[in-house]
Amino acid sequence: MKKLMLASAALGALTIAGPLMAADLPARMPYKAPPPPPIPYFSWTGCYIGGHVGGAWSNRSFDNDNFVFATPLGTATQFGGNRGFDSSGWLGGGQAGCQWQITSVVFGIEGDGSWTGLRGSATDPLFLTSFDAKTEVIYDVTARLGWAWDRWLVYAKGGGAWAQEKFTVDDPVFGSFSDSFTRNGWVIGGGVEWAFWENWSAKLEYLHYDFGGRTFAFNGAFGGGAFAFNSELQQRIDTVKFGINWRFYPWAAPAAPVVARY
Repeated sequence: MKKLMLASAALGALTIAGPLMAADLPARMPYKAPPPPPIPYFSWTGCYIGGHVGGAWSNRSFDNDNFVFATPLGTATQFGGNRGFDSSGWLGGGQAGCQWQITSVVFGIEGDGSWTGLRGSATDPLFLTSFDAKTEVIYDVTARLGWAWDRWLVYAKGGGAWAQEKFTVDDPVFGSFSDSFTRNGWVIGGGVEWAFWENWSAKLEYLHYDFGGRTFAFNGAFGGGAFAFNSELQQRIDTVKFGINWRFYPWAAPAAPVVARY
């Protein structure tokens, strides 16, 4: 009987102590899955260097040209009219620049140079004088302003332009003479660029160059007399370029924020 009473007392003590011990245990926290990894932020900030190939189209016109031939017996003047001609050819070269991105706006500066195969000619139907013009090199310095969507960039650009050209005049009476010089003008255009892999990007670009008019003159001697020829050449060039750029950071890589998804 005594043993039965001791067993009952022990069982009662355990029944009372169980809930009290359980109350001292920490409450189980609900399980929450970890957030997904952050999305890396892409920035166009930095510098780049690259190359391009493409095509060019030119519209030229020779205006107000004339020959003046002076001898001891008198002076003869030959006036020509205005004549224009179109030409097309290839181009290829390189570009380099630096740019900065603030939110979605990208601005920068770029230098561009292209060798070209642009060449065209025209002939005066009355005096049979032929005119030949060749554009050897085009280069420009422009400011760029664009809008970025992650790895895509749409931009406009404009600035100063220069062209190295050679002109040849071939006259059946006075012979052939030529001159080479650099002309200046302006350029405007735009394009789209895609950062397709790490620091590499590809672009497609259209540019319009306008070099205005320039008067050039030739002087020489013929048959005991002296002659002078002058003409004004107007020129505009349109280009389409496909290029590849390699981007790098001459300073520390941009400390861009990361965009996290929760």
